[in-house]
Amino acid sequence: MQRTIRPDELSASQPLYRLGRISFVVKSADAGFQNELARLLPACRVAPEVIYEIESDGNFRQLVGEILGLQSEYLWLSAACVVSPAGHKVLISGNSSAGKSTTVLALALRYGWKVLAEDLTCIDLHTGRIISFATPFSLKKGTVELLQETISMVPEPVALGEWVPQSDLHAHGEYGSNLDLSLYFGTARHGEPMQVSVCSPGEYVRLLLPCSNLIHCAHGPDKLAEYVSSGTCYRVSGGSLSERLNLILELTHRSRSMDTSEIGGAADVG
Repeated sequence: MQRTIRPDELSASQPLYRLGRISFVVKSADAGFQNELARLLPACRVAPEVIYEIESDGNFRQLVGEILGLQSEYLWLSAACVVSPAGHKVLISGNSSAGKSTTVLALALRYGWKVLAEDLTCIDLHTGRIISFATPFSLKKGTVELLQETISMVPEPVALGEWVPQSDLHAHGEYGSNLDLSLYFGTARHGEPMQVSVCSPGEYVRLLLPCSNLIHCAHGPDKLAEYVSSGTCYRVSGGSLSERLNLILELTHRSRSMDTSEIGGAADVG
């Protein structure tokens, strides 16, 4: 349940949060949940005109889903979006369990990349800007062990048993939607060799139709094709986390176009 309130109705001690373009406070009887929210959610850094008061029973996934439902006139992709230290904007799309969040978390922890979106990338179709959507990282079973094995680093702290706040991993502000590299991850299966193929912007858009709101947005497919055509698109299947990290690091460090037969292990993260 939700309602809008005025800024002058807020108490001085009431935390104000912001995800995407939505500023909100959370009304919950669970004091422990409220304390964890302060660790998980980014604080509102702007003076909002509209504030939503959202009632929550302590279910964080449901809370984030309600915030998503309040966003309008945006293109949503089941994708992570990250910015390299050199300024490369990389989109990593794919269905659930494709390894997007784990890959992004590894890039942020080990290599200092900044995260625009951990799992859902939002693009304002009116301005052509990628909107920072700093939801915390959701850890699936085995993620911490995989990160320890691959990059010898693990996220801290973990809240609510399965979430990692972004804090200093988060890229603040909005970025242009001209993407330098767009990857589509197929589900990584243990022991399956990595296969990489270049795909056209049109092919990449078709891959995202089942995991986006593209077909519900006017000119959405054409706009996304325009955004990804500023760089190169690849389809990736199989491979370990280490191999996928090596691939991304190599692609973003090479300035010339490359054939997939040239892809090797330029950066060893093992």
